[in-house]
Amino acid sequence: MRSGRLNTPVTFELKAGGKDQYGHPTDDWQPVPGLVDIWANVKPITGRERWANQHMTNTATLAVTIRYRDDITPDMRIAFGNMRLEIVGPPINLDNRNRELVITCEEDSN
Repeated sequence: MRSGRLNTPVTFELKAGGKDQYGHPTDDWQPVPGLVDIWANVKPITGRERWANQHMTNTATLAVTIRYRDDITPDMRIAFGNMRLEIVGPPINLDNRNRELVITCEEDSN
């Protein structure tokens, strides 16, 4: 993989699993140590509009490519600029060569 293609720093995050002052689970995310500012190539794949929960929502599907590593899981999300990308499937080890991972993500913009 050419390093010039990896031109965008991304951060992987996991749910913190905390609780608010009333004991309700929070939706807080925290950066995963060692997975901050990972160089990636972020490329849009598709965009679509759909009607959900009584309003129109726009969803973009993106492919995030990084150098191969074995510690990325689908329960993480990717912070990219001011966007938060939900990982929608297992990372793909391209050609099973342990050189690069392709991660399919979605971003909802309401």
